[in-house]
Amino acid sequence: MWLFKRFILICVVMTGLTACGFKPIYSNLDSTKSNIQLNNIEIANIPNWDGQFLRNQLIDSLYKKSRPINARYLLKVESITNKTQELGIDQDAVATREQLTTTAIFHLIDNQTGKKLLSRKLRSINGYNILDNQLSNRSTYQNAQKKGLINISEQIETNILLFLNRK
Repeated sequence: MWLFKRFILICVVMTGLTACGFKPIYSNLDSTKSNIQLNNIEIANIPNWDGQFLRNQLIDSLYKKSRPINARYLLKVESITNKTQELGIDQDAVATREQLTTTAIFHLIDNQTGKKLLSRKLRSINGYNILDNQLSNRSTYQNAQKKGLINISEQIETNILLFLNRK
């Protein structure tokens, strides 16, 4: 009896989702359309190491086939910043953990009109341990930095997909 009630509840919830207009971004029907839209975005150069890493992530995720020749949209990413904050202070007043906050601002621009279609400020927060060895510290910082940029890349892709599918 309990299993039957659970099945009925799941059916009611699923019916409610279809009635509210819920539609997954990566459904089989829309995956081709989404890939074509994402492949129609030119990614502008982004300065510094952070920018190049983020740009490479975006290239890998947006361009499923090849880079666009005459792209309809231009993606500009600016103002990538990394800010650290000490956490986990020891009894000796020594920090044992840090939090890295990565922020970036991106704009999606229509190449035909030059109009900004979408602008967002995105943020990713990652933590890492502070170790006694400087090499280990540098490595854990860079790992947190890469994770933050990968997360920013995923957020940019999601925001663009939501915007383009809304139109």
